[in-house]
Amino acid sequence: MERDEQLRSAAGYLEEASAGHGRLAYVAGEAGIGKTSYVAQVLADARGSARAVVGSCDGAATPAPLGPLVEMLPALPDHVWPPGATRQDVFARLVAVLRDPPGRRPYLLVVEDAHWADEATLNLVRHVARRIHDCHALVLVTYRPEDSAANGLRLLLGETASAVGTRRIDLPALTPSAVEALAAHHAAARPGLAAVDADRLYEVTGGNAFFVTEALSADTDEVPETVRDAVLARVARLAAPARRALEVVALAGTHPRVELVAELLADGLDAIDEPVRRGLLRQVDGDVTFRHELARLAVLGEVPVGRGVHLHRRLLAALESRGADPAVLAHHADGARLADAVLRHAPVAAVRAGELGAHREAVRQYRRALEYADRLADPARAELHWSMGYECYLTERIEEAIVHTREALDIWEASGETVRVGDAWRCLSRLSWFAGRGEDAERQADVAIDLLDGSPSVELAMAYSNRAQLRMLASDLAGTRTWGHTTLEVLAGSRRGRAGTRCASTP
Repeated sequence: MERDEQLRSAAGYLEEASAGHGRLAYVAGEAGIGKTSYVAQVLADARGSARAVVGSCDGAATPAPLGPLVEMLPALPDHVWPPGATRQDVFARLVAVLRDPPGRRPYLLVVEDAHWADEATLNLVRHVARRIHDCHALVLVTYRPEDSAANGLRLLLGETASAVGTRRIDLPALTPSAVEALAAHHAAARPGLAAVDADRLYEVTGGNAFFVTEALSADTDEVPETVRDAVLARVARLAAPARRALEVVALAGTHPRVELVAELLADGLDAIDEPVRRGLLRQVDGDVTFRHELARLAVLGEVPVGRGVHLHRRLLAALESRGADPAVLAHHADGARLADAVLRHAPVAAVRAGELGAHREAVRQYRRALEYADRLADPARAELHWSMGYECYLTERIEEAIVHTREALDIWEASGETVRVGDAWRCLSRLSWFAGRGEDAERQADVAIDLLDGSPSVELAMAYSNRAQLRMLASDLAGTRTWGHTTLEVLAGSRRGRAGTRCASTP
């Protein structure tokens, strides 16, 4: 209801995309306002005239890097993401496909729920937004304005607002007359129950489409105070197997596959028939999903702790056998409270996230692993802290980076790892400079050089380079030249490198 203007806008943008003037439209609306329903109608209207491809960001776990693109791959040409391709190469290949689609029939790409997007996905949207104007494609990116600051989306919106092909579509709340029409329609379909007070319904829901329909679906003439109450009232009327099925789907994520759900349900897929029939769940392209994320969260909040742990363990086992993304496995391992599984999956997920440029997600995965790090031997624990420090540095968490780098340093110092200790002091020097503690940075630079001096290595070269950087930042031209030449001399004599030299190496 009340979306004609927005649908005309999308149709116009798609027509422009057909002529080679691509558009990327941000579809903005609060939770429950009807973004998914709107996009579904756009896709239905474009059927036959465009190649529709949909990918969703996952709010149920630490996002997997480029998760929406991974979902899209089966509907895209095989060469978009070949084995071993770098992130930038994948971005370029995708844009090339959008510029020259097979048969010149435009693509209609949808990225849903960008407020949950990982850092790499936001970078992909940024890349496409700056190049979409000469593509045969319309890209719709849905998001909640109220949640746009959490993951860097707000910055992306500002950076791409002036791009040639960027547009915005706002979805407002329903008007009082629309709410009244919905209430009247619902009353006509349920003879025997008193009509809902439409004015009160609008007052409570603010015209939010999901809140309105959930309140009406409660089958009472009393308007629930919250959407949670409305959802749980509907759930309470389900048979026990159906309620257990809802818990499984809620814990399995935003778009679990039918076969995964079937494996976990003692009563088989028949258990989801009632929730589907009552409109709590829906099946879309082999997925079982809640009609809205707010309903999933309402059910999730009611799952008993012990049952939640049990279900996470079953989900972990089922997904491990399927070779699921490490980020998803780490999420369920954490929910299952299985320390060994967390330590097996979270560092792998962190490394993958870092490689794809999703550094905030890498931090979250390393933080998850460090909660169980007391089970690790000292060398492995030191590497976790070191890697966490590096990712904190990349995400501008300087004080946290200092803490973790110092933890790694202390472990290496206790075990006599002189080179690693020296490199850690060099890293602390750079981090101290970023933290505004210049005297500490100078002192730590001296310690690093003293420890590494006499052993030609990349680490020693990095220590000299750090000293050159500090002199440059102090406007000491002679000192910068002296230490810069010394750095080059050490590098010329070195034939080895170490992963440990990566922290804070440039100003």
